[in-house]
Amino acid sequence: MSKRSRARASRETRAIPSRWLHPLAVASLLVLFSVLYVATLHPGVAEGDSAELQWAGPEWAICHSPGYAIEVAALHLFTALPLGGTAAWRANLMLAVLGITGVLLLYGTVRRVTDNVLAGWVAAATLGLTTVYWTFSLVTEAYVFGGAFIALSMYSAARFEGGARLRWFLLSALSLGVVITERPSELTLLPAFLILWLGAGGREILRPRKVLAAAFALLLPFGVAVALNVAKDNPEREVAQNDFVRTQIPGVDLSGEVTYPYTTDRDLLPRVLAAVNHMSGRKWAWRVRPVNIGLNFKEFMWLVSGLGAWGNRFAPAGQHDPMLEGGMSLGPIGLLAALVGALAWRRRRVWVLHALALAAGNLVFVLLYGAFDTMTFTVPAWIALAFLAGLGCDALQAGAKTPALRRLAGGAAILLIPVILLSVNYRYISLRTAGDRHLVEWRQGILQCDWPRNSVLLMTYWPAMTFRYMLEVEAGRRDILIVHAESKSLDTAARYFEALGRPVFGMGNQFRLTGDMRRNAVRTPEAIRKTGMLYLGG
Repeated sequence: MSKRSRARASRETRAIPSRWLHPLAVASLLVLFSVLYVATLHPGVAEGDSAELQWAGPEWAICHSPGYAIEVAALHLFTALPLGGTAAWRANLMLAVLGITGVLLLYGTVRRVTDNVLAGWVAAATLGLTTVYWTFSLVTEAYVFGGAFIALSMYSAARFEGGARLRWFLLSALSLGVVITERPSELTLLPAFLILWLGAGGREILRPRKVLAAAFALLLPFGVAVALNVAKDNPEREVAQNDFVRTQIPGVDLSGEVTYPYTTDRDLLPRVLAAVNHMSGRKWAWRVRPVNIGLNFKEFMWLVSGLGAWGNRFAPAGQHDPMLEGGMSLGPIGLLAALVGALAWRRRRVWVLHALALAAGNLVFVLLYGAFDTMTFTVPAWIALAFLAGLGCDALQAGAKTPALRRLAGGAAILLIPVILLSVNYRYISLRTAGDRHLVEWRQGILQCDWPRNSVLLMTYWPAMTFRYMLEVEAGRRDILIVHAESKSLDTAARYFEALGRPVFGMGNQFRLTGDMRRNAVRTPEAIRKTGMLYLGG
């Protein structure tokens, strides 16, 4: 039998069981990740950026730069659904749904590219069980939201390559446009998709009308996001008062802040320019510098190699970075499968080039960016590596000379990669979620406090977002002003509001209590003291 005949027979043999394997694979992935993600889902309000998104969705607000306008719109709709629980829990649930969607889309992509259900299942399970992807499918954040649209863009390109209509190509461009709009740093992913689109459509997509249509689809999400932010740019809205009032306090340094620059200008052009400037993320540019490459590379390799199975190595003292507290995001067997996929998979090399460019594009930003939580930005890399792992499983099966060996190769890959990831990562993610559940119970104390009317609460950004959600969304206390600023400016803000006669409270560990502040702090009600706040005067 010739090579071509053997290959055709192999495809036909594989096609028969795929008729029932495909729905079984989809159902098993859906059940597995629904159970896992819901069981480990963050139970409520978080802190920092997550709390800000949980607040911004129900309140129809603008987040810190770059704004996340499309995700906030999705959260606004999803948290309005009658699903029970708090708005924060429903926001977390939306991310779990998107996480599962991304897993299923990656399965569909690999299955279409390889014509191999088992390879698709391996790739999808590998992605869904990585530390980074799993963690951010449990709490409201931007990373898996973008990851789901990356997976949708890849799946749409696979459909377009399969001879489907041009609309799949346009959907691929539109999905990538959402990703770049929400995080401009993801422009580094564009070359990977240009490679894919050209490889999938060839010269056909270079026709002027189709190029213009694709460019329009790519830019459309940015235009929608600008329009949403311009519509919200009204400092008279209650939801904008905290941020706008903060800009009016004399002597408060806001140079390092990245919140929205609300304007009283009613002309459209200045408001559009303010929205575009906010969405560009320029204020984060100072964190990009080559000196970070060495440490960030070590952290990434620590995650990808599986050494995180033995616990913490890189988590910074005094700072919370769940990515560096243990677990693995691919592991040695998954990494080996990805290498096999990159080197040995031959059928459509454009997909290998796309995955390599996708990972490289993401790492260009990740290695240069200097922040304690840099590894949280690696979701595109895990999508690319999980995709390559799926190609590797297909290559291993195709390289086996007998059907029995092909089944063994596929079975080993299915069992080893996901089982190892699940057994290692569950204990880290589950324990951390249990700790967050305790914190949620503690934060409920904020609702039980008898805050005086027209109180002002002063603190830095990270805890302020939790208080804003609890008091504005849960308690509906529109009279309370929650102001966040750099710690060096908090004393100035306290004196300003005290002079206005408003009751002032501050986060106890962020103030140097002297004189009247110390005497007033003694009068703090016990329930308020338990939240970490102290009465400062007014």
